[in-house]
Amino acid sequence: MASAKQARDAIASDPTGRLNLSILPTFWMRWLLPRIQDFARRYPDITMSIATHMDPFDLSRDGIDAAIHVGSPDWKGCKCEFLLPEIMVPVCSPGFLESNPLSGPDSMRSMPLLEMSQRPYAWKQWFDSVGVSGEYRSGMRVEHFMSASQACCAGLGIALLPEFLIENELSSGRLRKVFETRTESGSAYYFVFPVGKSENESVRAFGNWLQQQVKGCGTPTPNGVCSLD
Repeated sequence: MASAKQARDAIASDPTGRLNLSILPTFWMRWLLPRIQDFARRYPDITMSIATHMDPFDLSRDGIDAAIHVGSPDWKGCKCEFLLPEIMVPVCSPGFLESNPLSGPDSMRSMPLLEMSQRPYAWKQWFDSVGVSGEYRSGMRVEHFMSASQACCAGLGIALLPEFLIENELSSGRLRKVFETRTESGSAYYFVFPVGKSENESVRAFGNWLQQQVKGCGTPTPNGVCSLD
């Protein structure tokens, strides 16, 4: 494996030095953006171009070198390197919790539970994981995690959100965990790139840097690389 200096030298000798990335909007804003200056400092010869996508797209057709993808490692013709599990926690605003005291997970079924169109079965999976069955009260439906966290901060109900994407809200007290129960969803975050980009120095530099950042945030990462041709 090339050293960081060897990688920088190889990148510097590349006349293009451009890295075209597709990144999930919320992941970009909440997790990657606060850290990306470190990558720019370490690799000043790489010029990044960031596109945010929620819908499926074609890396080769759209001229994208690599992407950060949530789901399962099933992107045909690509390598998928595991980054983070999607660990979900139920949260709400302090005011909502004071007005709606809860005795346990079962008592949540009568509360307005915010739902996301991208995760239509999230609440059912969560209730199943804590051994609670039966109907529950659906609340406002939004499209993305960002909208769900904002609605939650406004006191509109309880949301089920990835813990690492709401670190700021939890540390500031704008959101509180309803219970300490943490469950893994069926999804995870992956660094994805075409098999043909495996030896691309800019792609490898960014992938290695991502893994360092993941380790730094204290989240366990299995040594899983999946190549689907």
